[in-house]
Amino acid sequence: MVTAGRDVCDYAQAFLSYSPAYRAGYATIAALGRQAKEDFARSWGLRFPL
Repeated sequence: MVTAGRDVCDYAQAFLSYSPAYRAGYATIAALGRQAKEDFARSWGLRFPL
C-alpha cells in the first residue's frame, strides 16, 4: 500500500467515493464553481487543498 504523501482527507475522500449519495452529489457539483465545491466538501466533513 502506498501511503506517502497522503493525509486523512485523502483517505476520507477515497472512503466516501464508495457512497452512492456522495458520488451522486459530486457528479451534480463537478461542473459548478469553487464555492459550490467548497460547500459540498464541507457538508461531507472534507476540506480540499486549493
